[in-house]
Formats: sequence, structure tokens, C-alpha cells
Amino acid sequence: MEKMNQLKQGAWLAAVSGGADSMAMLDLCRRSGVRLHVAHVNYHKRESAMRDQRLCEEYCSRYAIPLHCLYAQNRPADNFQAEARRERYAFFAALCSEHSLSGVIVAHQQDDVLETYVMQKQRGSIPQHYGLQAETVLHGVRVIRPLLDQPRAALREYCETNGISFGDDESNASDDYQRNRVRHHVIEPMTASQRQALLQQIEVDNAQLAARRSQAERFLHTWQRDIAALQRADDPGWILQQWILAECQIPISAGRQQELLRQLNSTRPQWRLKLNEEWQLNREYGTLSVDRIEPCGYAYAFDSVDALIGFSSPYFRFAHSGRIVEGITLHEDDFPIRVRNAQDGDVIQLRIGHKKVHRWFIDRHIPLAQRKSWPVVENAHKAVIFVPQIGCDIAHFSAKPTIFMLQ
Repeated sequence: MEKMNQLKQGAWLAAVSGGADSMAMLDLCRRSGVRLHVAHVNYHKRESAMRDQRLCEEYCSRYAIPLHCLYAQNRPADNFQAEARRERYAFFAALCSEHSLSGVIVAHQQDDVLETYVMQKQRGSIPQHYGLQAETVLHGVRVIRPLLDQPRAALREYCETNGISFGDDESNASDDYQRNRVRHHVIEPMTASQRQALLQQIEVDNAQLAARRSQAERFLHTWQRDIAALQRADDPGWILQQWILAECQIPISAGRQQELLRQLNSTRPQWRLKLNEEWQLNREYGTLSVDRIEPCGYAYAFDSVDALIGFSSPYFRFAHSGRIVEGITLHEDDFPIRVRNAQDGDVIQLRIGHKKVHRWFIDRHIPLAQRKSWPVVENAHKAVIFVPQIGCDIAHFSAKPTIFMLQ
């Protein structure tokens, strides 16, 4: 196969499960002269799990191929498949780094392409690619799929003809998973001409996706993160999906696209939405941004004015001079004082009456990203006595402040 010849450049990690597809791939790579390490992940989910590991061990021992086995931890998770994929690719990434490998070779084949496409259509999703790509990056690992033009039956026949031992995953026989149902009731009954027609349809759909991507890229090239401009554009949900993918590599489903577009039409001038556990989408009045979700809760305690002098943090510092709204006169019974990030419900007593800190943020159009780390000073009696740029409460105001807090 032409793809095997291309893999002769560099050394690769072959992901081998012990099934016919992966054992055929392993043998084809070896016969083609591809330099290999092999990775096998044992999830201990099947009675045949150790049988499959031994198949890998025996083959690699026979041909002196380095083998690396991971005994998966199988931590409790709402989505076992997603957690298993994360753990698997973290293992692959570590091996590629440790042994200077070009990437990982996986044994997806033509039936996997057809099954994936049918599942994508059943879900109504609009992916970056229909079916499977011959080369991509997953979880930071370069992934090569050299067998996408080979039907599953042909790979099984290759193993049988060449005396390559392999194991059958008994879980594939059931209809418990969506992919198995698609395999048994949609793909396997197809004739050769029906398979070819479906493969041609995948090519057509991918060409249309490429055209949509090009259109989105032209818009994003000059876009200034302006929400109104996005809403006026053709295909705004797709453009939003492409922008988020480019910014933080998070795929957004068609349903999530529509949810985000509804949020853009809301009257709330500022909000944050979690995209996943690491990234969030932010609206700051008329513009959008994405950033990492970083906890910023903090609290510093001080037992005297002397302890304040020269103190500096990422959020504030104390100084001998500053503006009136940055100054506070502290009394002995205020100590120990605590400087912490602002919280919902914080109120300060000003000369004009009580002022909710959150309300002040809104009135001054303080961005959400700044609000979460804005400092307040709380005295020993748990009263908020100072907020930078609002000032101090009436009991701590004087023409000659003790100290100034600067941001």
C-alpha cells in the first residue's frame, strides 16, 4: 500500500488491540519496513482481554518489536468511551515523546469510515469531516490511518491467509452500542455497489464541508469579534463553530451552535458559558472572546499596617501614595484585615448610602474577567470597608489615608 511506503520516513507507534484489523496493520507495517514501537491498552473489560494482550506479546517477541502495555485504570466516568480515549491518547503521547516517535498509527478501516458517517447523519451532527480522516491530530498526538481503503473482511482474510493470529472482541457481536447496531443492520447487509455509492456520497459531503470552511475562514480573517457582524453573516452558527475550534480546539455540535446563537440574541450584556472543563465563551457587551477557566479565589491576611507596606500580589499592591479613591484609613480594631476577591452579596457603606459592589461593577461596565479577581478589604468584624475605585466606607475615610491600595 502506498501509505505504508510513506510511513518509512521516521519511526511510529502502532496502536494494536489484538483484533484482525490491528494485527493486519502491524504485519503490513513490519513487512513494509516501517520502524515501529507497539502500544497495547488492556481495559480488563472482557474475559478475552489477556488473550489479546498475549497475541500482541507473542507477535512483538517473534519480530523483536518494542511493546508497551498500559493497564487502564477504568476510573468511574459518565462516558466510559470518552474517558478511555483520553487515557489511551495520553499513553500514546507519552510514548511518542519518550521514544521520539513521529505519531501513532491506528487500524481504522473502510467499514469504520462508513459506520462513522452513518452515525454522524443519524445524530444530525455537522463535523469537521465526515467519516474518518487519513491523518489528523487527536489530544495532541499525530494520528495516521493507513487502512481506510481496506474493508474489514479483506483485513480478516489477510490474517487468515498469512497465518497472523488475532482475537475477536465478543462485545462486537451485541447490539448494545450504536456503532454495533449500525454495523450489523446497515453496513454489513450492503452490496459492493451500495458501499461504493455511500463512499462517493461521503466525498461529496466533505467537499461541501470544505467550501463552508473556506467561506468561514474568509469571514474570520477580518472579523473583530463583533457580535452584530457575526449575526449578520451567512451561516453564523457554522462560523462560530469554526472560530471556537480554531481558538481552543473544541468541536461544537449543531445543537450547541443553536444554543450559543440564542444566547447571543439575549439582552444580557455580559455572560460566560462553559465550553468544557477548561474553556469558556465570554460576552463583553458587543464582543466575544474565549479564555481558559482559571480559579482566581484568593485571600490575604494582615495583622498590622506595617505588614501592608511593600506587599504586592497579582491583583493589588499597597503604596504610600495614590488617588483619594485608592486610600483608606485603618484603625487598630480593624485588624486583622483580610483582602480577598469580590463575592456576590458584598456591600459597602458609603456617604451616599449602601452600595452593592456587584451593582457598581455593572454601572462602571467592568468586564466579567476583571470582576472575578477584583479585591475588597474586609476588617476583623467581617465588614467590607474598602473597594478600589469605589473607595472606603464612611468610618474609614479621612483626608490623610493610612495606606493606598493600587491595582
